[in-house]
Amino acid sequence: MNLQLVIVLLAVAAAAAYALWRILDLWRHRNNPCRHCSGCPLKQQIMEGKTPRPTNCQATGKQE
Repeated sequence: MNLQLVIVLLAVAAAAAYALWRILDLWRHRNNPCRHCSGCPLKQQIMEGKTPRPTNCQATGKQE
């Protein structure tokens, strides 16, 4: 094999590995809307557990 073919095969293998990694990353985090967010205030509140509680239950309509 010549050097040019080895370099091309390495580049193709790297591109395929990156594509597979991105697809698996998307699959693992498919239900997370903040997957690659840098940090909006709402996400920070959610992660810290400081989200305000709703004043009424939407499922039953009763006041808490």
